[in-house]
Amino acid sequence: MTFTEACLCETLRLGTLLPLGVPVKTTCDTSVAGFDIPKDTMVIVNMWAIHRDPDFWSDPHSFNPDRFLDDAGNLVHKPSSYMPFSMGRRVCLGKSVAQSSLMLAIPQLMRQFRFSSPSGKEFKLEFEESGFARIPKSYEFLLQHGREGRETDGSDTTSLECLLMCISMRTIFCLLPTQCYY
Repeated sequence: MTFTEACLCETLRLGTLLPLGVPVKTTCDTSVAGFDIPKDTMVIVNMWAIHRDPDFWSDPHSFNPDRFLDDAGNLVHKPSSYMPFSMGRRVCLGKSVAQSSLMLAIPQLMRQFRFSSPSGKEFKLEFEESGFARIPKSYEFLLQHGREGRETDGSDTTSLECLLMCISMRTIFCLLPTQCYY
């Protein structure tokens, strides 16, 4: 389950749902990184850029769950640059529900079913133009009960990470207009 949680952390890092977060207003004069910010200033955090900043993340555009694990395979403390649900007092109210739901649903889905592309092509993550949120476009996949005969040589890692990201993001938004064939 530790690796699954690391995969979900990496999915949420790369698949930032609200790239610019929720705007907040300062309640007093303050300064951040040497910049003075007066009271009542609208502040918008660019979470998409922070999640892809090479100063915080090595090879930031690659899917690498190992960045959340130590050498022994244990979860490491998440850095302050990890904020898929925002941070501080303005953290998303649904954070614990979303994380719990994903940790229950995704492992069960991966354990019970085999996912594949009906056309045999690799899954490709593309987003809808929604303005405020990044929502994956609908996609088709084949769902087969049971995992018999599943290759585990890692050759389908890119497709699997893309599928995991799509499912996770749509689960968070409770938007599953995805076409699924049984």
